[in-house]
Amino acid sequence: MTFMGIDLGGGNVKAGAPDERGNPIVIPNDKAELFTPSVLYFDGDEILYGRDALNAGLVDGSKFVSGWKRRMGTSDVVHTAEDGTEYRARDIARLTLQKIAKDYQVRTGDVLEAVAVGVPSNYSDPAKEDTKVAVEKAGLRLIGLIQEPSAAALGNRLHERGSDGDMLIIDVGSTTTDVSVVRVKGKSIEILATSGVPELGGMDFNSRLQDMVLDELESTRNSRPNPQDHPILFQELFSRVEQAKVTLSARDKAGVMAPCDDGHVLTSTITREAFDKRTQDLVDQIMTCAETTAQEANVHPAEILLVGGGSELPAVKKAVKDRFGQDPAWHVEPHFACALGTTMYARMTLEQDGEQIQIGGRKIPPLDYRLQEVTAHAIGVATLDKQDQLINSVLLKKGQRIPSVHERRFQLAAKGQTDALIKVLQGPDGENIDDCQELGFFEFKDLKRISNRPHVITVRLGIDRNSILTATAEDAESGKSTDLTIKYHNA
Repeated sequence: MTFMGIDLGGGNVKAGAPDERGNPIVIPNDKAELFTPSVLYFDGDEILYGRDALNAGLVDGSKFVSGWKRRMGTSDVVHTAEDGTEYRARDIARLTLQKIAKDYQVRTGDVLEAVAVGVPSNYSDPAKEDTKVAVEKAGLRLIGLIQEPSAAALGNRLHERGSDGDMLIIDVGSTTTDVSVVRVKGKSIEILATSGVPELGGMDFNSRLQDMVLDELESTRNSRPNPQDHPILFQELFSRVEQAKVTLSARDKAGVMAPCDDGHVLTSTITREAFDKRTQDLVDQIMTCAETTAQEANVHPAEILLVGGGSELPAVKKAVKDRFGQDPAWHVEPHFACALGTTMYARMTLEQDGEQIQIGGRKIPPLDYRLQEVTAHAIGVATLDKQDQLINSVLLKKGQRIPSVHERRFQLAAKGQTDALIKVLQGPDGENIDDCQELGFFEFKDLKRISNRPHVITVRLGIDRNSILTATAEDAESGKSTDLTIKYHNA
């Protein structure tokens, strides 16, 4: 079976595959690049990807799609084509996966059959479900989903270094930040705790940098450009601020130059000191998440690994040293840790499912590794407390081992009740439901009216190996059961 491990990043997509000995390597795209910008351009019947899409977007930004990963698991339309076709984030993910499969076939001559995909540990259940659907609609078999910090642990070969201990992995991607505490013991990797900041990543640092450029332009021209009136400028800035951010990781200052729509050329110089000051609150959020996750696991990490493009920012590295008293480390290139680890996970999972891996007609000995992941969120159902307030009653605790199943019997609120709507929530135990995220609901209609005793509904919640919620509710009286209806939110 041909397979790949995909880091479906919000800024760049990276894809790995096994080499002739079964070791993971990063596979270049059709332009011999090791990563592909996560952007598309809809040009009539043709769809451009990556670098081609970035270049075409300079001509017409209305056909350009970026930042779609943050809208996975929502019903938002991210692009409407000329023929009226509406694309949601899961559709963009599908198209991107199909492009990866096409590039793989061109490069290897083989048809890609299956993939494993890395996802943020803090991804919502609808977002993970969207990822699964995108893989299937791309015509591929889903081997599994793996949390990105877990993939980074595998990609850094922590289990092969011969030293046991507790590690803290900080993954600052383009759109999300994930943190996991990892315990390495022999060839076993166990996730002790995992958490994250769903809407904090390199994209937000770029946004601050762009604001700094616009601030300088406003101070010299007494007006601030907006995307509606200056589409060319903002499309140029999309790429230029990313380049400037990379430069600031190596130098004390960076220049930004971009043409304005009125023919003028915008020029700006940003110092690292000013950039660090402007983004200090973002770095603080990352460090707070890292400290909280380490405290949840009740460990002092022996080593701290930084992965993801955003982790290369000097301010993030300095904050790690200041907060934890040690310099961060990495054992593979931070950009590719997730893709390499996801490829290893794909192989491990296939072998655990009984597949014999063959490369070039030669059987590869199975990997003798073990990975144990845990949930990043608590999940429960809405119930009434003693004050008749609706709260979240947790069945699956945060930090629950994956996979896992738990069930509990609940009584309907009123005697003689014949209909019931049971909300499934993500949030802490006892939290007011208004402060929780609704994942979906069970609905019962025309239940038998019972007035002389409690009417019991059994709720069963599980997390499968892809960290996707499985849920059923059963009426104890009739034996009638219903599955969860997923609720999609607008971003």
